[in-house]
Amino acid sequence: MNSFKPNVRAPFVALLSGLITAVVVAVASLALLAAIGIHNFQATQQAEASTPAVNVRLESGAVEETVGVKVHSLRVATQTISGVSLGGGVVTGPPPPAGSALKDGDTLVSINENPVLIIQGATPTYRSLGRGMTGKDVEQLQDFLTRQEFELGDKKGFFGASTALALSKFYRARDLPLINENGEAVNFLSQTGLPLSRFVFAPSMPLEIAKDCGPAGQQVSDFTCELQSSATRTVISSNAEQDIQGKELLLTKTDGQQIVAKVGPPTSPELNTDNINEDGNTSVVQPTEERWFSVIDLPQGKNEFAESARVLVRSSPTDGLRIPATAVHEDPNGKTFLRSPLKAGEEEKDRSQHHVELLFCASNYCAVQGENLKAGMEFSVLE
Repeated sequence: MNSFKPNVRAPFVALLSGLITAVVVAVASLALLAAIGIHNFQATQQAEASTPAVNVRLESGAVEETVGVKVHSLRVATQTISGVSLGGGVVTGPPPPAGSALKDGDTLVSINENPVLIIQGATPTYRSLGRGMTGKDVEQLQDFLTRQEFELGDKKGFFGASTALALSKFYRARDLPLINENGEAVNFLSQTGLPLSRFVFAPSMPLEIAKDCGPAGQQVSDFTCELQSSATRTVISSNAEQDIQGKELLLTKTDGQQIVAKVGPPTSPELNTDNINEDGNTSVVQPTEERWFSVIDLPQGKNEFAESARVLVRSSPTDGLRIPATAVHEDPNGKTFLRSPLKAGEEEKDRSQHHVELLFCASNYCAVQGENLKAGMEFSVLE
């Protein structure tokens, strides 16, 4: 019986030794990991404490203060044609549908089978035109006939024999009967005139029909047609507090080209071509707190611009000096200065300061001037 006991103790002792060894190894591993973590933390702290200074260079160039504005395209003009001005009768030829374009000399509508022409002219239609008359409306008719390539020899604004002859040629080119200003047939070409019921002056061409003007068969007294110019003018709106009238306007065309114009006098929002309904109508811009301005000095031709632009409020000289605003320091007395970088082996008290005059800051840059300053010099931003 005594010889059996040592055999039982041996496995127990071996198991106990294994457990003690595992505990020792685990404790040692934890201690090693803790030491590594402490080392990494200290290294991180040292790296943060030794963040190097950031230096920037003094540059040559202008600092520009700008404000953002919105760009709008407004219809140049709108016009409502009432049948009252066209006399009596029946609409026998309906006008083109809404959205249709009308050019100088096109037919707006036919009344009693007689066409009513649209003619470009700023002076409104108010009378028939015939031999011996003078005025701006006569000059507009003469300009129209000239655009139609008919020669005139009369003095500008005087309806003479030459104007009557040119008008008769125009009638014949359109297969229209020759009539005088009263709508009566003429015996001589020199009697040719233009009745009030046969034409309408429009200040801007080409025109678009804003909405359907009604069917054929309606009485002329019921006829109403709203026209709008397909041409647009550019205006801007801004809620900036600065006075921007007369300032440079920096526009971007839809093709990416940069255009410099000028902010003109204040204006009022009218019809905005950005808000066109499905039926072709253009909705009126709702009043806002923004101020609206006209745009002047735009280049000739068709101009389509991006929806946003910048107005140059002020600028420092293009040959001046500028530096990032983060490099400009201020002492307790309110004087501004630039601080030279801290060189290796140099102490803080050895760093030099360059006192500067601060012109103004905008867009993260400051325009500065001072003695012994030149482009390329380095100055400290972060300590």
